[in-house]
Amino acid sequence: MDTMLKLSFTPGEVISAGTMLQIISDRAVDPRSAQGAVRLRAARGAWRNTAVDVTKRGRAVQVATDRLEPGAYELAIGELLDTQGERVVEPVTVAFIIGAPVGAVPPELRVEHALHLSVGALAVTRLAPGAEPAEGEQYLELVKAVHRERGDAVELAFGADGERVDATAILAAVDKRRSDLFGSLHETLWRHLETVADDEQVAVVVWPRIVEDQTSYDKPADRRLQEPHAAEVERTALARRATSDLSRRLKRLGAEIRDRLDDSVPALHATLPAAHVRKLATSDVVGAVFLDDRSAITDLGDSIAVARSDRAQNLGFDGTGVRVAVFEDGPSDTTNLTLAGRFTSTPAASNHARLTHAIIKNTESGRPHGHAPDCQLYSANSSDNDALRWAANQGCTVISQSFHRNSEPGGSGLQADDVLKDWLALHWPYPTIVQAAGNFWQGDADNIQPPSSEFVNHKGFNTLAIGNHNDTASAMSGDSVFRNPASPHGDRELPELAANGTGVTANGQTMSGTSFAAPATAGVAALLQDVDPVLCSWPEGCRAILLASAGRNVSGSTWWNDVASRSDASDGAGAVDAESGVRVAQQRRWRNAPATSRGWDVGTLSSADIGADRLTTFRYHVQVPQLMWTPTVKVALAWDSSVSSILGLPLASTLTVDLDLIVRNSQGVQVAAAASWDNSYEVVEFAATRGATYEIIIRRWSGTDSVWFGLAWATSGASIFPWPFPWESPLGLASR
Repeated sequence: MDTMLKLSFTPGEVISAGTMLQIISDRAVDPRSAQGAVRLRAARGAWRNTAVDVTKRGRAVQVATDRLEPGAYELAIGELLDTQGERVVEPVTVAFIIGAPVGAVPPELRVEHALHLSVGALAVTRLAPGAEPAEGEQYLELVKAVHRERGDAVELAFGADGERVDATAILAAVDKRRSDLFGSLHETLWRHLETVADDEQVAVVVWPRIVEDQTSYDKPADRRLQEPHAAEVERTALARRATSDLSRRLKRLGAEIRDRLDDSVPALHATLPAAHVRKLATSDVVGAVFLDDRSAITDLGDSIAVARSDRAQNLGFDGTGVRVAVFEDGPSDTTNLTLAGRFTSTPAASNHARLTHAIIKNTESGRPHGHAPDCQLYSANSSDNDALRWAANQGCTVISQSFHRNSEPGGSGLQADDVLKDWLALHWPYPTIVQAAGNFWQGDADNIQPPSSEFVNHKGFNTLAIGNHNDTASAMSGDSVFRNPASPHGDRELPELAANGTGVTANGQTMSGTSFAAPATAGVAALLQDVDPVLCSWPEGCRAILLASAGRNVSGSTWWNDVASRSDASDGAGAVDAESGVRVAQQRRWRNAPATSRGWDVGTLSSADIGADRLTTFRYHVQVPQLMWTPTVKVALAWDSSVSSILGLPLASTLTVDLDLIVRNSQGVQVAAAASWDNSYEVVEFAATRGATYEIIIRRWSGTDSVWFGLAWATSGASIFPWPFPWESPLGLASR
């Protein structure tokens, strides 16, 4: 922001209604100019002029907030002039949140994120500001705050009476009650066992107890890994021994154990009586037991153009050398499909699979040949998870899935397949796994009432769930699922992205649904990996680039405004943009490198990188082009969960570190932040200043584990002069 202008609040800050906003200038402001220059709106709503007062001998413009309801807002400062008629500052838009606090936050602290929770016996539910907890449940207010001067991070928690409480103990008690009730049994399996007789055979997936951190070794960030890391080979041997102990225990219980495909996943598929399954809940060698749900329900213009994959291909990237797998039943007709490999030669087949394959790659004459037309396309042509593991063993670094299990849409938490896919993303070949978020409609196969209560079907941390937008990226499909899963603090946000799945035509098929948005995104991921092979081994980097380059907001406000204001956004970070993603992927940067308008990096974040202030000791830098109108900067950070048994709790996919994302201007003033509790990614987006330089900082709010991460940024806007400029597309407009 211009040095002549200061704000009494930090962009993105959560404030109470009634707080007076001040715009402070070092020159006296013309009152009439101020009245016309300052506007206010609820995020993405209609702009409206607002009453302002000019005080402090003309050097402070005050905006009242006493009539604002809780939610996300934007304050626009336009043609603000001084008393001599000179412009005070370039036009700028600043976001803020009106909260409804119960507890009193000391004035020296600014609030970056505040949650209102209803804490029940077994789950936590996020409340709207001012709402009451469910009957018999406890109210909890959680606050992430930072000291305005020193920058110290402070976590506060309040009860319904506004008094300070111990949130860690309250939330740990929920975990303890769940563990006491379910033991090592997943909740879906536990509820299934309530409906069956003791002697009824139940198919389960059993994981051994695993306590090591899968990301504690440094994965090379300068090359693609062509084979498993030595540390991973060693851990596979340890896991093999744990699985052997587990196998012996299961056989003593009379289990029939299905043959394993390989040793890459230390889990056993077994069938045994329900009474014996219950005994596994307290076994010392069992990490977790899931219901072995093998059902497969398919989630039923120009997809390539709206994702701008054609522009990315014109830049010379078409997926060459990248192995991509489609995980679902096989195509009904392989005409115009060139497959590098198939899991089985006798698959169940469908037109649905024929289209999902063709969206990525096809050879149809006179038609577009897919998002990644020169990739190596593999058909993991079975809904059995053996096919998924086969795809990883073939070295596929992108995997697309467009079906779900019957148990997933109604499950509020991670399901068995989510844990498996999170595990696969942490092991060679480190695939970027992309999944359809799901569709709901009256009378669909999931039979959830009302249909809109359906949860996003795939909920893993180390993967991507994709919603479905229309042919112009101007609206989300009405049946695209976006209900967020349950999480410890209630602020998980899914899906992460949206792509075109409406009226998609390829290889003689035309269908609609998130099923066809997922392979479009998978194809774009292959384009990124074609740009830089390092991304083949870093799904964290692919996720970050896809999020940062999604410059078109389809619904709601920015990602962070939606999360902070409890708006369940259906588009995640926005619409997938292959051209912008490719341009970001071309700009590999490094820690403390000179500023660029686009860039990305990957690596291991460990305690050695974190200072006493919880901030990383390194920075990334963004340069906004001088010759760009209304520039916007978007930054995304992605990291991994750990699939392990933590603190005696059952094996699960769990975030062991909470990372936040902060952006400051060249004067050290914070201009944007994203600070959720329960996501494995953070996204900030803000209106920038032409010619300005910004620094990107990662804050580790909690946890001490090492973790792999990816970070990316993109600057977009309209050029002052016609193309060419290095940040633009040939159409003269960047992807905003």
